[in-house]
Amino acid sequence: MMDNNIILEPRTLDILLVSIPRLSVEVPPLSIAQLKPSLAKAGFKSQCLDLNIELYHEFTFEEWLEIDNYFQTDLRYTGNDTSGVQREINFEAMHENKKQGLQVFEKYMDFLDRWVDIMLSKRPTWIGVSVFSVNSVLPSIDLCSVIRKKSPNTKIMLGGMGVSAFGVATRPNFGEYMRSVGLADEYISGEGENAIVKLLKENRSIQVNPQIDDLNSLPFPDYGDFDFERYPSQNNLIYTTGSRGCVRACTFCDINNLWKKFRYRSGENIADEMLEAYKKYGTKEFYFTDSLINGNVKEFIRLCEMLVQYKKEGKLPKETSFGGQWICRPINQFGEDYYKIASEAGLYNLSIGMESASDEVLESMKKGVTKKDYDFQMEMMLKYGIRGNFLMIIGYPTETREDFKKTLDMFTEYKKYSDAGVIWGVNLGKTLVVLPGAPLGENPDHFGIDFDERGNWVNKDTGLTYNERVRRRIQAQRHIEDLGYVVKSTVTTINSLFEIVKAGGYDSIE
Repeated sequence: MMDNNIILEPRTLDILLVSIPRLSVEVPPLSIAQLKPSLAKAGFKSQCLDLNIELYHEFTFEEWLEIDNYFQTDLRYTGNDTSGVQREINFEAMHENKKQGLQVFEKYMDFLDRWVDIMLSKRPTWIGVSVFSVNSVLPSIDLCSVIRKKSPNTKIMLGGMGVSAFGVATRPNFGEYMRSVGLADEYISGEGENAIVKLLKENRSIQVNPQIDDLNSLPFPDYGDFDFERYPSQNNLIYTTGSRGCVRACTFCDINNLWKKFRYRSGENIADEMLEAYKKYGTKEFYFTDSLINGNVKEFIRLCEMLVQYKKEGKLPKETSFGGQWICRPINQFGEDYYKIASEAGLYNLSIGMESASDEVLESMKKGVTKKDYDFQMEMMLKYGIRGNFLMIIGYPTETREDFKKTLDMFTEYKKYSDAGVIWGVNLGKTLVVLPGAPLGENPDHFGIDFDERGNWVNKDTGLTYNERVRRRIQAQRHIEDLGYVVKSTVTTINSLFEIVKAGGYDSIE
């Protein structure tokens, strides 16, 4: 049932910042917590509301799983996996079909109805909806539809990566679609801290926002509106951001198309934010949202030095830990001394973009590392007690059967790290998608990419049809599960794969 303690007395707000599903229920949302202090600095009154965690507490776990499945509408896969050909999709019909299949739809809409009443009781001039990903599309439409029905004059703005990362129903992005159907007044693409202030001042949004170069100038996130007891972490886990962009230019990734320049905060600045979060919220565990937390090695090591110092001085508890997305670096760039101080600082929980164990594939991906570098990294992680989750790509365009076998052999070789708890999970994904802004999407011929009649990419030289990619993906899962690894997002991913195969006309994958 709803916790009345979190409902504040009605008051006038310049903007109510709402985070919607689908997000992790482990952590309060950083996106709106980051915006609130920037708004306050400019003199605007705002409040944060995490509708994602309220949904989680409102329903039984089985009901929540059903609703969670309803949210998962990855339009990139529903259409095809290429940047060049777009299969026709009746988006509205697809949405309606998903509604009809949701057994708790009435209860879900009643939940939205009651929460919109609460939101409107705060009398906001604007309601800002944070759209995290493609899996936030349907809840965004559902929520904004209720807001429009109940209060047509309340202005709605959308922000977040999910607003501009993909198109819907012939529109170039989701924000344009929502404006075209009258469910949003404005949307913000890109970084929001300065853009949202400009929106409230000028009553209009600017779609091309200059990137913020000095990240140290941004105020620390304000988590004061969130009740940490509603989140399962015992250490009051929060997200933080140390950098934006990436130092790599991997061929499969579009991050450099989204963030033109890699920017980073100083190690001291990040450490001070962590210290403030511990003082205010009792936070002892942090997870970085960066594309890679060791993008700037100098500042990463400085952060570790500061955290070690704060622990020695008693300012932070010894058990303070942190993690995030990580790139393996060549041995000469990140030696044993760095792993040692990182461990002392509390580095513990990593998501590592391994992708493949084939040096040839890694070179084609422009990863900048070899299998030998991976081997050294794993030995250091074992020695210093740092655990990590592997992020893999099965079915890269240049991946031959021999390359694929090398990846399977790596998991056999690395079983000792899994048994020791150093590898705590593996995410195999849904096979590679050719993203529009990635080098693969910009220059597909260079990588041997062609397209079949359904718009799915193929590579005749390596024998990679869509069918073969899915076959390898399923074979990889069976192999590593037999070895005792934990596979992440198993049910969701496999179900999606088989739905895709069925939609593509393939009868079975063996």
